[in-house]
Amino acid sequence: VEIAQKDFSGSKNTVDHVGHGTHVASALAGSGAKSGKHRGVAPGAKILDAKVLDDEGSGEDSGIIAGMQWAADNGARVANLSLGGEDAAEHDPLEAAVDRISAAGGILFVIAAGNEGPDASTIGSPGSAASALIVGAVDRKDRIADFSSTGPTADGSLKPDLTAPGVGIVAAEAAKGTEGTPAAPGYVSMSGTSMATPHVAGAAAVLAQRHPGWTGQRIKQALTASARPSSGLSPLQQGTGRTDLARAITQSVASEQTSVNFGTQLWPHGDDEPLTRRITYRHDGTEPVTLKLSTETAGPGGGRPHRPDSSPSAPTASASPRAAPPGGPHRGHPDRQSGRRVHRRARRPGHRGRAERTYLLRRAARG
Repeated sequence: VEIAQKDFSGSKNTVDHVGHGTHVASALAGSGAKSGKHRGVAPGAKILDAKVLDDEGSGEDSGIIAGMQWAADNGARVANLSLGGEDAAEHDPLEAAVDRISAAGGILFVIAAGNEGPDASTIGSPGSAASALIVGAVDRKDRIADFSSTGPTADGSLKPDLTAPGVGIVAAEAAKGTEGTPAAPGYVSMSGTSMATPHVAGAAAVLAQRHPGWTGQRIKQALTASARPSSGLSPLQQGTGRTDLARAITQSVASEQTSVNFGTQLWPHGDDEPLTRRITYRHDGTEPVTLKLSTETAGPGGGRPHRPDSSPSAPTASASPRAAPPGGPHRGHPDRQSGRRVHRRARRPGHRGRAERTYLLRRAARG
């Protein structure tokens, strides 16, 4: 149900002339009125329609930021941003706005990873913001889409956070839309991380309804902790795995850190001391649980998480820079699993890189 709409694109209307936004909104909160049965992930959600891209599908940072702020000011708890651009190592205005608005109002920004895969370091902005929940795309068999952007981000952070279906997604067709392949009367098929994002935003909306007191970051923690990893994929491709709303609803164990970043060790490698990060876990259930620590690593130098005796809920994860492969990532999943009959896994991806030595060559030409 749409309760408000506003244009921030400069097109002076809120009509979707492309079809991208309509398709995304339908996957998130479609009522199923046209088909009589197929609905979005959160069909009861109330929609604030902020048009931040113009009729050609482009937009200015200022308009996007204004739309984000408008949504937060009007009480939105989850915002879907199926958009993005090239990321840079510095904290750009869009990333800064995502982090600032998230911290101020508790809203969760669910953002597309981008469609520049499968190469590494192709994550787009503003999904590269630390507080954003960034989404990659998988197909119906949970295989990563070849277009889905892969981490790390330009500043070396581990993204995406998780994945969702984004290949051949059938959803509503805009009356004046131009994108998509016709699938049925009133419906078109599209692919992209833009299509994966509303599946996660819808799941976040369901959790927001069930837990009125949760902040956006608490919702992010539950969704990433409960995701199902796909075999053969690294955290830089899938984060913690494919979103699983049914598991998220019952997930009682999650960590405050949705990923463990050790950064990239730049040349020269003068300090090869192991790096340590603390992970704080929370248990929201009513019954006590016993949790077992373990890791799954790719690359040398990984170790088992250590739980300090003084802090049973805050184990540490360590990575050795010396053991990280030159020029490549060291990655892993610190897991914490309950010892009860019904197991709950809370996965946290980790990443560590070690840069190779590079040379600058100058060529002089004589005329």
